[in-house]
Amino acid sequence: MAAKLDEPDANIDTGVAENAVENAVENAVLREDIGPLLRLVLQGEPDNAAAKSGAQERGGAGLKSIQKALAAMALEQDQVIKDICMEHAMDIASCVADMRDMAADTQHLRELLQEGNQLLQATGRPLADASLALAELQGVLGNVEDGMSAVTQARQLLLACLQVGRLLDQRRLYQAWLLLEQIRSQHL
Repeated sequence: MAAKLDEPDANIDTGVAENAVENAVENAVLREDIGPLLRLVLQGEPDNAAAKSGAQERGGAGLKSIQKALAAMALEQDQVIKDICMEHAMDIASCVADMRDMAADTQHLRELLQEGNQLLQATGRPLADASLALAELQGVLGNVEDGMSAVTQARQLLLACLQVGRLLDQRRLYQAWLLLEQIRSQHL
């Protein structure tokens, strides 16, 4: 009868140990820390050859409990993922369709941008050529204005020189000399 009383205690200890293993597995997964699991597995490892046979059974049972808890958690997580996917399947499908529409719209925008760029280049090229011609004409106009100014100054100088010549013909040397000095200071 004593043996029957010991058996429920062993089952209670096994249930508590399995709960502890399941909690350790869940904590290891949630915290991404397998240290407690390793300690749990290594607790069952024998320290010497004499204790090896009984300890192997305990360590093997602990490892099997961990494997069992990991498999149960994997199945549970797989089911959660399937449930989420089933709940949001229509949302996912509409998002994929929206992304396809966006890709098509993006392609259309690229084509429009390319057409606009080609049109801009086609209309911009003559405009750029006209701008270059205008710049060249402005340079020529500047040169013509400079030439006209030089001609005007040369004309004034020639008129003054003619005046000097008339004064020399009239033998008015001092006045001719004063006019030459004025020409030299102003025009030369």
